[in-house]
Amino acid sequence: MNSRLFLFPRASQYCPPRRFAVERHLDWPDLLNARDLGGYRTTDGVETRWRAVVRADNLNKLGSE
Repeated sequence: MNSRLFLFPRASQYCPPRRFAVERHLDWPDLLNARDLGGYRTTDGVETRWRAVVRADNLNKLGSE
């Protein structure tokens, strides 16, 4: 058995594919690598809210507006 497959099973085993497309575009031109993490399932099966959890490379470039 391949131990890598055992330790890191495919995401499709946990999260069924979505049947609709969702716009994830964030209009923050100063941030080069920002992601909306909404819609992903957590380990306990709860789905994160859209535009509530964001990850980015460097938030100090984000302006006040």
